[in-house]
Amino acid sequence: MSYPQEPKFPEYAARPQTGGAKRDRGARRKRGGDGPLPNMRPIEGLPPGGSSTLAMVALVFGCLGAVLISIPMAIASLVRIAGRNQTGKGKAIAALAVSGLWIVGLVVWVGATDSDESDRDLAAGQVTTSQATRPQELKVGDCVAKLEEGAVRQVTVTPCDQPNGGRVFALFVLPAGPWPGQEPVRQQVRNGCWDRWSASREQAEQPSNIFVLGPTEQTWRLGDRGVTCLLTPQ
Repeated sequence: MSYPQEPKFPEYAARPQTGGAKRDRGARRKRGGDGPLPNMRPIEGLPPGGSSTLAMVALVFGCLGAVLISIPMAIASLVRIAGRNQTGKGKAIAALAVSGLWIVGLVVWVGATDSDESDRDLAAGQVTTSQATRPQELKVGDCVAKLEEGAVRQVTVTPCDQPNGGRVFALFVLPAGPWPGQEPVRQQVRNGCWDRWSASREQAEQPSNIFVLGPTEQTWRLGDRGVTCLLTPQ
């Protein structure tokens, strides 16, 4: 008696490796390795650090003319902007430019002031060349060109050794207070100049008059209280 044999099943062989992995590696090589995903830009440099407050402050001080503060602050802000990736470089440069303009203006003003002083003989205290000036800037001993009656807003100072229209012999200031009126002011300045001429005991070299430059109602409101007394030829 024979028994049927057990059925034989085919042995399962190891599954051969497919080409998928190779394709994956090839795709990664084409993309440049394990780099960033497509359509994504790699991060480069530092993130923006915002606007420089120091540059803004430097610009404000520069506009105000505080150049001793604005220039160092502007330079420091430029250094910080570069190191911290900040914005505001234009403001720092503008602060330096404005500060430079203030310096140039100061130099020009000082030069003009020195030029005015050089026209006045420091030893004698008198001008050496004719120049226009305001009545409030006259000094005792100054000689002026001929003066006209009425409001005088500008006078020409001339050397006293040349023909002139009068010489300043006294200066004084009226008391502060509200505008007293044209006639009271006129009386005060005339009396004040005459009293000062009498007290000086000077003698006029030729027939002369006393000419007075005093404040008007308009200049009084601006704080003008000065009076200039001149001896003018008849």
